[in-house]
Amino acid sequence: MAACGQDASNGDVNKNNGEENSTGVQVDEGLFNVDVTLPAALFDSMTEEDIKKTAEENGYSGCVVHEDGSVTYTMTKTKHKEMLEELKKSMDESIKNLTEGENAVASFMSIDYTDDYSEVNIQVNADEYTQWDNFYALAFYMTGAYYQSFAGVAPDKIDVVVHFIDGDTKEVLSTTSYRDYVNEMESSGDTNHSNESSGV
Repeated sequence: MAACGQDASNGDVNKNNGEENSTGVQVDEGLFNVDVTLPAALFDSMTEEDIKKTAEENGYSGCVVHEDGSVTYTMTKTKHKEMLEELKKSMDESIKNLTEGENAVASFMSIDYTDDYSEVNIQVNADEYTQWDNFYALAFYMTGAYYQSFAGVAPDKIDVVVHFIDGDTKEVLSTTSYRDYVNEMESSGDTNHSNESSGV
């Protein structure tokens, strides 16, 4: 079992006799444990210390922070199932907060999503909708990406596409995606690094 905080170079994190399948899925299931590898983009604002502390608080039995920024958690199968259920609950609560009550977004009429969290459809009142409403897609990117990671989708295959749809005409007003967001962040990071290297 991988120890929390173990350096990736100090041993094989997949010690549960699991095997990566032909689709590149990175959830390795052994007799009692599951290893889940999450992409670096989900930890952009966290230090290694924060990541390990969160792993401990969540009750994971192992935590490895890799050089590329990705993180592998080891947990029991019971904990793995619990996390998937909690992520679905989190998504449903977010939707309720965005469509009901005093904090609801004025333009949002209803929100639904696919079982694998790869697509989210937000029905809006076109008269109330503005491009600023697109920022709410970020919440769905994060929850959807976490869910797909825990469900075994390989990091480079994760994507959450969010459609903003006219609730009356069903016309798609705007489409954004987690993959585009990640690519933009990486491009921005490369640009900043180049500027720092050149003294800009």
